[in-house]
Amino acid sequence: MDRAVAADVHALRLTGNNLQSRCTALGNLAISLYSRHRCQGDQRDLDAAIEHLRTVLRLLPAGHPEQNTAQGNLALMLAARRTREDLDDAVTLWRSGLARERHGSQDWAASAGQLSQGLYELFALDGDAELLEEALTLLDRAVRDLPSGGFGDTLRANRAVLLTTRHQVTRPDPGGLDEAITVLDDLVKRTADTADTERVDWAAAHLAQALTLRYTDRGNPADLSRASALRKRPGSPSGNFVAPGSLLGAGVAIGSDIQATVALFEYMSDARQADVDQAILDQQKAVDQCGDDIVRRSPLVMNLALTLAVRHRARRGTERADESEPSEASYADLTRALDLLRENDDENVPASHREGAMALSGMLRLERYLTDPGRHAADLTVAEQLLRGALDHPGLDYRSRIGVTLRLAYCRLAIARSTGDAVSLEAAVDLARRAVDGIPGESALRAGALGCLADVLLARAETTRLASHQQEASGLCRQVCHDYAGSDRAAVYLVARGWSESAWRRGAMDEVAEAGLIAMPLLHDIASLQLGRDDKAVPLRQAEGLAARTAFALVARGETAAAVITLETGRAVMLTEIMQREHPDLLRLLASEYQNLSSRFRRAAEAMTALERRLLTGPQDLPVVDGARETYRVRLRELDDVVRDIRRLPGFSTFLHPPKMADLSGAADVCRSTLVYLGATDRGGIALLVPAAASPGTAGQPVRAVELPGLTADFERQSVAALRGAVALRDLDKAERRMDELTVRLWQSVMGPVIRAVGTGTPTILIPDGPLGMLPLHAAARPDPQAPTGRRFVIDDIPVAMAPSARTLSIAVARTSEAPVHRLLAVRDPSPSGESPLPGAAAEIQRVRAALPPRVRVHVLHGVAATRQEVQRALAEAEICHFACHAHVQAGHPLDGGLSLADGERLTVRDMFAMPTITARLAVLSACDSGRVDENLPEEVVGLATGFLQAGFGAVISSLWPVDDAPAAAQMALTYQYWLGEGKTLPAAVGSAMAWLRDSTNEEKSAEFPELDFFDPEDSAAEDDLEWLGGREHSSPLVWAAFTCLGI
Repeated sequence: MDRAVAADVHALRLTGNNLQSRCTALGNLAISLYSRHRCQGDQRDLDAAIEHLRTVLRLLPAGHPEQNTAQGNLALMLAARRTREDLDDAVTLWRSGLARERHGSQDWAASAGQLSQGLYELFALDGDAELLEEALTLLDRAVRDLPSGGFGDTLRANRAVLLTTRHQVTRPDPGGLDEAITVLDDLVKRTADTADTERVDWAAAHLAQALTLRYTDRGNPADLSRASALRKRPGSPSGNFVAPGSLLGAGVAIGSDIQATVALFEYMSDARQADVDQAILDQQKAVDQCGDDIVRRSPLVMNLALTLAVRHRARRGTERADESEPSEASYADLTRALDLLRENDDENVPASHREGAMALSGMLRLERYLTDPGRHAADLTVAEQLLRGALDHPGLDYRSRIGVTLRLAYCRLAIARSTGDAVSLEAAVDLARRAVDGIPGESALRAGALGCLADVLLARAETTRLASHQQEASGLCRQVCHDYAGSDRAAVYLVARGWSESAWRRGAMDEVAEAGLIAMPLLHDIASLQLGRDDKAVPLRQAEGLAARTAFALVARGETAAAVITLETGRAVMLTEIMQREHPDLLRLLASEYQNLSSRFRRAAEAMTALERRLLTGPQDLPVVDGARETYRVRLRELDDVVRDIRRLPGFSTFLHPPKMADLSGAADVCRSTLVYLGATDRGGIALLVPAAASPGTAGQPVRAVELPGLTADFERQSVAALRGAVALRDLDKAERRMDELTVRLWQSVMGPVIRAVGTGTPTILIPDGPLGMLPLHAAARPDPQAPTGRRFVIDDIPVAMAPSARTLSIAVARTSEAPVHRLLAVRDPSPSGESPLPGAAAEIQRVRAALPPRVRVHVLHGVAATRQEVQRALAEAEICHFACHAHVQAGHPLDGGLSLADGERLTVRDMFAMPTITARLAVLSACDSGRVDENLPEEVVGLATGFLQAGFGAVISSLWPVDDAPAAAQMALTYQYWLGEGKTLPAAVGSAMAWLRDSTNEEKSAEFPELDFFDPEDSAAEDDLEWLGGREHSSPLVWAAFTCLGI
């Protein structure tokens, strides 16, 4: 480009006084400068080109044959400058050029096409629908006699874009939209294999836009699927750089904007978080490509702000781990969106775009108020004013009018809630009804709008408590869930969840159960659609407490089987999804005539797992977008396809479906244990018992419910806080008293009724919901004068283990039940690690070695040898791994917590989730806090222990809080002795080791473990004191109850 301009400048200098040559050289230079402007976006090139053409027109005599060409080129360049004055001048020039051409000729058609483009640009500036209609009329006449191909295709495609715009902006025109789609579809198909990639991409982008519009109107998922398939990454022609602000950049911006719209509608269909991330990325690219062109930039800025608001709404509340106020980060998207809209305050921004920005600003301020009413109380009044003003604006298109009306309904609802104003409440209902009435019955937007109306009606029912209002609200929720069950699961899920929450507040347990039974399977499906763990966590966090409330309501109705299935569905969803890729039904499938499907499933599952591992170990805190998103979606689709084929087979209809009662009973039978699900709500808690078939007295009782009125959500939170407080106290006596108080409360509110229902001696596996899993339920205590410590604990009544869910437990047992134990990997006291030395670690491993049967070989890594790489390699070769080291929890980033190794490295939760599947019997994590889980999402049980379980270990022993060196070493040695030496089950062995540590005297400990420093040096001086020797300094649960057994 630079060389062409330089050559034309040189040619101009050589023309001398020859008028014809000078005009020709000026025209050529103008074209070169304009071409460079198109590629590089330098406004000075465009201005210079326009001046050169004005000079040509001044020099040429009237009637000169080159005058028409110069005027046409000047009009084209004036239009590119996009000011109102320049566009008016361009349209005037094109009108005069059109008047000179013979009607029906190709030259007339070319001039009509140019004029229609100018009229369209003027329409984009001020929204005058007559300009758009005139442009369409011109194109109708121009294409009438033009053959297919070449210039005719260009004008027909331009007309299709204008038809799409008319349908979208000025008035609904379904027939025109269908015609536009037909024209663009034909063009895409006929030009797919041509070298003109810029033209093909342009047509595909506008076809995707038209298909998306038709999808919103008629709800046919085939249109959205086709639009998604057309979606291509926007790029420059031939891979060259496209300068922001250039005309080529404007083309890229249009493509990116349309692709963002498609991604946004994909999100609205399936609630996949990666889709809204992709929409934001594409929309930002569109804005960036506009450079300083404020006319092109202003509508794209609004689209970006809107998309940011959608993401905020999609994730609102997910960052909150407690009842504290939302942080600034929780509405960062809103802050950024409001900052962007300030650009549209500029007087050079077209009036329609300024007014649109005001309407959107009202929506954003409402969202900010709803996120944090205390901090942003003033936003509510401002939002209402802006939204009312937007509805009064005649240029607001009908889709935007519906959105503004719905947000204004939420404004009036918020005012009613804050002031108690009944008029505002009824106004909210009327506005929501008006919005719904404006949407065609088949529109893809209707389910979401009905959900908003249901939201408002539910709020009114809660406020007025009138039976008629409650019936109307529940009836609409029921209708939406029924009518859209097969077409809009995202909208149905939101309605069902909101209905359940409202019914819970009203105490309508039948409705809680009904809505929850709809919502829980949909939550399972929506979570499985997400791309990556962070995205899966969003809907799971938002649904916190849903499973427990639904189960509670089902128990109240006597539906205990449905209740326990609900709790299982809501537990450890991410872990279960991955571990079920080893589903036991695959063995049955492999032995059948459908072996090919088993192999196909394994290939698809392995490809998906490999992708997930790459994402886990790659750059963190990045959205899954662009190539990673597309690859993920392909892998997910491949896995879904083979699962669908397997479900069509006789006997496999429930393969990888949400759980059935048989899954839970089967897990209890395989483990020969009673499964005990624990759920807490703010109305009280429940325990649901699923006994093994061989359990005495359980005939005809597949599920037994136990009411736990003291097990509330507040009790859970307070108990976790009490545990953390006791562990943090430096005053040991006070800490032990606090722990004793906690264990008594755990017995009274939770475990006492459970033990009475289960029966003494019954092997039991606890599957607690939420924060309960962070508590030492096995150490719940009540007074017992006959016991050495004066108290009796759960471990004295039953062998007890924990599990994330029944399905993960079944898989862990199935893959390791027959695994022989021949090799043990011991990792002790890695250094240098930046941690304090563990003097008891060597004695611990020595004791563990001594407790093992002779057949078990021990491979020890310690000190500098215990590197992350070496440990990961050795893990794959051991049936048991034993870590005696430090562990760390990363608050807010649970995947980055882990075990401290040599050279300051860690074996993290992320490492374990990303590790190729191995088959091993047991992992012992004899390290402080190794059993802690992510407190922001406790139902998912994300921590080191579940990391080892997912990696392939059958069971994991880990610690809920920091433990002293010597007691931990003794407890671990005794566990191996009871398990491998005496043949006890693993849960029983863990319990017996705890009981010995608790009940043994100081003298017995010193005799049994002389190499361990159980006591402070000053205590050793009392070794001839009979009272001290007979004492039990480690009888507090604070000392012996830290370890839990996950799995059996």
